Amino acid sequence: DVERSRGLGDVYKRQITGTLNSSELLFNNRLTSNGGFETTTGEGVHSIYAANFWIGGLTQNDELKLAAGTYNSSGTDFYNGPLSNGSAEVSNEDCGEYDRFFSICEYESLRHLEYFDCLSDPNCDPSINFPSGYSIPESIIYYPAHGDVNLQQDFLLAPFYDYDSDGTYSPEDGDCPLFSSMTDDLECSTCQALSGHKATFWITNDKGSLHFESNGDALGIEMHNVVYGFSSTGSLNDIIFHQKKLMNKGTIDLTETYMGYWVDFDLGNSNDDLIGCDINRNLAYVHNADQIDEASNSSAGYGENPPAAGLLLLEGVNTQTPEPEELKLTNFTSFSSGINEDPQTSNHYYNYLKSTNQSGVPTVFPGTEETTNWMFGGDTYPDSKNTWNDNFSSDKRALASSGPFDLNSGDVQCITNAYIHSYSDSEETSAVEKLFEISDEAQLSFENCFDCVAPLASIQLTHVGDFAYDFHNIATGDEYLWDFGDGTSSTSVAPGKIFSSGQDYLVTFTVTNACGSDTDTFLLTATTLVIPQQIVDLELTVFPNPAHNSLNLQSSFYLSLDYQIIDNLGRTILENTTSTNEQIDISNLVQGHYVLRANSQGSEKIYVKQFFKLD
Repeated sequence: DVERSRGLGDVYKRQITGTLNSSELLFNNRLTSNGGFETTTGEGVHSIYAANFWIGGLTQNDELKLAAGTYNSSGTDFYNGPLSNGSAEVSNEDCGEYDRFFSICEYESLRHLEYFDCLSDPNCDPSINFPSGYSIPESIIYYPAHGDVNLQQDFLLAPFYDYDSDGTYSPEDGDCPLFSSMTDDLECSTCQALSGHKATFWITNDKGSLHFESNGDALGIEMHNVVYGFSSTGSLNDIIFHQKKLMNKGTIDLTETYMGYWVDFDLGNSNDDLIGCDINRNLAYVHNADQIDEASNSSAGYGENPPAAGLLLLEGVNTQTPEPEELKLTNFTSFSSGINEDPQTSNHYYNYLKSTNQSGVPTVFPGTEETTNWMFGGDTYPDSKNTWNDNFSSDKRALASSGPFDLNSGDVQCITNAYIHSYSDSEETSAVEKLFEISDEAQLSFENCFDCVAPLASIQLTHVGDFAYDFHNIATGDEYLWDFGDGTSSTSVAPGKIFSSGQDYLVTFTVTNACGSDTDTFLLTATTLVIPQQIVDLELTVFPNPAHNSLNLQSSFYLSLDYQIIDNLGRTILENTTSTNEQIDISNLVQGHYVLRANSQGSEKIYVKQFFKLD
């Protein structure tokens, strides 16, 4: 058997964060049992407690094949790694090897290409934009571009830019992860490229072991997941996107297939939540029952004028029978809201995907005998004069699903959705109305492959040597202007700079594209670099960097740690013990460069990394 998926990671944005697990479970931190979709970052108030993927279909003999998940409390149906073609098998070793995330920023790929373009241009001097040299980032080196053909896996896995056109991923020859903005030949709806300013890629399957949550029989599916986001001055900054490439790697053809996204909405205090769906928008959403979200035992609440949150199905499955059609929000149901109970068997999961109750009885409008595929659709029902709104406030779980469609052996589907939050921005507009507005903008942006995202300027830097720094910005654009405050400048996407002496420099950065321009400034005190060399024996991630008041320590494992924070003169400023997935308070440190040294208690493994403290 294969171990349960253990990886944990985060999608980092300025106003919204989402915790990922390397199975299909989203927005739930299994190590702390806390929700992980936060709209007030760092305050512990979330609008989604958890989300997961469901899929089920029938064989020619009407045998149900199903994989689904909720909280993974009893185990999981989903594991990691690519499957072999035909037999749809995966080894324990591959499950472990792929039990991780592969995160990459778009600027990293662009800087990589800029460096190799410069090397091949006789008129380009690499010492100008790369004065301290260039090292290929680990995010590019370890990118999973290829499977093992000896194990009958697909040769091409994660999409990459083939700089030397030899068909093989080789970063040392200029190849790098491919973003849709890097070529005019690809659409965002084809799963042939990454999107966003930062993307996280991982591979899941339902054949790594038994289906411990649903008790269903495996389908033999492999899924390439990409969660991405934008650093923008516009509404896209409030959205986390999820793209899924779904493949039937087995030999069994499936009919009457349904797939869906289960969401446990917890809008702050979950006891006063109402849910609904807008059928025309393909949107499922949650909002507060009134204008005050009070505190509860599990949440501080949002207080006055709470937000709304939603799941938007941007790109659905495609069916060829009886005629070509894209299926998005064909079904919406809810349970644990006074109507249905949580599923207990594989048939319960499948029936919920079809908008029936656990026994397969169709849903009807209250007080009528008219059946419907959608609960709580308000006045958006396409073929009915009935309306139906949720009027029972409580903790809600919902399922937005699509079907039926065929998923035959070798079939590939590309699916994309978006998780959105919104606040009312005027007395005339409610949080739900604002959610509708952002959803419409997201749909239009997706259909145009995000060709017009207003960029956000936020200077990031790394101390790489004496008075030497590498600069970057998460958001990309068409034009960049870095003013280093010493009479020099650069138009590189992510330049390096060696200052002449240790003094203050006001660095100004402007990023521009056809949809906007934004500027940020940063007062830098250039210093020598007299801190230890980075060591990464210990599997640990530290963020954010630069940081204002706290550092977050994250690992796939629970670790008890001894740590020291050392200034650039080699003095130990802080020393204490902590554990992974907790924060270190650095609010009392003065602005400057520091090094974090952490070692695991009872182990010789250590982690040493520099960071920058901001006032």
